[in-house]
Amino acid sequence: MAFAIAGTGCGPSSAPAPCLGVDAEVVSVPFRRLLNVSHELGDGFELARFVFDPAAPGQATVSVQPATPPFIEFNINEPIGVQGQQLWSVRIEGLVGGAATDRVRSDVAETNRIREIVQVVDRGTFRWVVGTAAGSCVRLGVDQETGVVVLNVATDPRATPPS
Repeated sequence: MAFAIAGTGCGPSSAPAPCLGVDAEVVSVPFRRLLNVSHELGDGFELARFVFDPAAPGQATVSVQPATPPFIEFNINEPIGVQGQQLWSVRIEGLVGGAATDRVRSDVAETNRIREIVQVVDRGTFRWVVGTAAGSCVRLGVDQETGVVVLNVATDPRATPPS
């Protein structure tokens, strides 16, 4: 699976994409149903993975930008705090069907860069907040063929994301 990282080419000679900043980064996928959200550990990277259903063609838009509390958890409709020193809003527009997902949380004793992924209430659209450790370099990636969008989190902003 090859991920194109928003904002740059991903060939072997390409410099790594810059870490996300205050401006929203936007990608689109050719599928309109979300299958699942997961946290995956890699060699020097962690991924918050949003997997779309290829059986549901259409267009969904994913935007990522810094998030600011307060948040209301989608599944319980109550205020929550999100673990992490850096908070990222992942908003998905154009979905069909439900998109409720379980909360994913790292144990406080773990050293994971991704501390938590939780779906929050956002009128008229679907939104998740990803909490990361301080100093994390976060990049947005998409695989158009398989319909997978990732937040790629690394400790070293010079590191080249997996392709």
